Amino acid sequence: MEKQAEANRSARFASYIEARRFDPPRPLLIKAAALVARREHALDAGAGALNATKYLLSAGFAHVTVLDASPHAQKIAEAAQEFFTRVVTFTAARFTSPCSAGSSSRRRGTGRARRR
Repeated sequence: MEKQAEANRSARFASYIEARRFDPPRPLLIKAAALVARREHALDAGAGALNATKYLLSAGFAHVTVLDASPHAQKIAEAAQEFFTRVVTFTAARFTSPCSAGSSSRRRGTGRARRR
């Protein structure tokens, strides 16, 4: 049952990421990036379609670490390696809660990160 739920979750995220691939950067990201004086490194947590990553690079950040659990996000990152040459590090991570597996804190993404 859990494998089926995981497959459904993965498929939902893949659909969401694909639908968001060409969205513009979020206004808060634009404002936050403008406040950074030294643009050496940024973290895009929950990167999805890599829209924020693309914006951060275009805004002058030298390196962006991309963090996402979705295999679809990883495929997008791999396909974009020519564009991102040596400036993006992709880390597949899954967020879990120290509470029970079905708790609401897990669904909100709180808890600690665990590398796969």
